[in-house]
Amino acid sequence: ETFLSPEYCRAALAHRYGLYPFIDPFVDFASWCGKRVLEVGCGQGADLSQFALAGAETFGVDMTPKHCEISKQFVATMGSRASVSRAVATELPFPNASFDLVYSFGVLLLVADLDKAVAEIHRVLKPGGTVIAMFYNRESLHCYVKTLHYYGTVCDLERILGPRRLVDWFTDRKS
Repeated sequence: ETFLSPEYCRAALAHRYGLYPFIDPFVDFASWCGKRVLEVGCGQGADLSQFALAGAETFGVDMTPKHCEISKQFVATMGSRASVSRAVATELPFPNASFDLVYSFGVLLLVADLDKAVAEIHRVLKPGGTVIAMFYNRESLHCYVKTLHYYGTVCDLERILGPRRLVDWFTDRKS
């Protein structure tokens, strides 16, 4: 499978929602049709693509140019579109009260100034809007098993990337 081909993207979605089967029932992508949605830390673009395919007016931000480009391509490959821009959670490039939903999955725990990020999310959220944020402990068994064992050993990315870059790659740190 070529990176970001339709086959790759479908496999990535199947893997993601197999690993995290609670995402769709909890987030209910279809319920955001016609709403303005911002994903903070859109990464590969898997969830962003599902909001876009469900008919949301979709925006994503990520701190790395690499992930911004990958997200745009992932969403396009899946047959939709999203506006994706480079930004950090503490300085969102949107006007006040812009979004019905601000969504972030496993990213905000990496922000050094979480209080400032939460204030920014609140600023861009419409009155009565919704925030859906998932946090995991970077020292958790899940993180070690997923990152170090599955991606590092099973997928052999530790050999390709090296151990430090492997951790950086999957925790959105700059490498």
